[in-house]
Amino acid sequence: MRRRSSDPVQATIQSPPAPSSGSAVAPEGNGLADGTEIAASGIAIMPTGVAVSTGSAAQRRRKRDRRDGGTVLAIIPRDLDEVYRVAKAVLNARLAPASYTQERGAKLSDEEVIARLAVGIMKGSELGFPPITALSTIAIIDKKPCLLGDGASALIQSRGHLDSMTIEEIGTIPGAAVPTAKFADDFGVRITMRRRGQREPYIGQFTVGDAKRARLWMDPHREPWIKYPKRQLKWRAFAWPARDGFSDDLMGLGIAEEMLDVPPELPTKTDLSFLDDGLPTAMPTSKSISNV
Repeated sequence: MRRRSSDPVQATIQSPPAPSSGSAVAPEGNGLADGTEIAASGIAIMPTGVAVSTGSAAQRRRKRDRRDGGTVLAIIPRDLDEVYRVAKAVLNARLAPASYTQERGAKLSDEEVIARLAVGIMKGSELGFPPITALSTIAIIDKKPCLLGDGASALIQSRGHLDSMTIEEIGTIPGAAVPTAKFADDFGVRITMRRRGQREPYIGQFTVGDAKRARLWMDPHREPWIKYPKRQLKWRAFAWPARDGFSDDLMGLGIAEEMLDVPPELPTKTDLSFLDDGLPTAMPTSKSISNV
């Protein structure tokens, strides 16, 4: 696997161990610690007389980064085999998120889990996410990759298209002591997002009344709506302007918090009764036909 420095999502920065006394570290200037001189052309003249290219000034800066501390780059799979290697490693480490190990509560086999992890990694690479970030940001819901709300917000902000975003509570705002069941129907969250270069904002809002009409409010089978109702209102309000105004950033992906609220489609039996319209109750026999 290779490391790609152009990824928009960077790993944490940490300092490497100090070099040993016997290692050669390039000091500031045009010389190396072992006495090697660097010519203006970027060629290092070794004491033995062998010429070795040291590359550009940027490469020399990277050498200093390894000494002084620098950015740790993510490991990026280069082909399908390497994608599956990462997927198997995640499965063996038991780090696969729940949306990859089950489908609407039904547990999946290891082969299915690995395949779903591979899809998540590949979809993440299309967005510029390293593998582990992709799996923690993308969920598989009803066999469709979706972005978690935090990941969608981070992706939109990282692309540089978002000019501003305003989040406000609307309606009758409940006090801290008001139980969730007593929230007024007009209470909700409104999110206004402005895109650079466009005058009109994208606005989305979601209220308690909307949640009740969608049969989400106080549903014991929807734990997030019971524990974090305001947070759920926010993500439902966020989904509309995010998809309307920044669909190019999301690349067609839905918002997971919204998709989880959509009931699964049940298989329906095709109604073929119309085929019987106008047909006789009994098919004529060959004898009756001959008597006509």
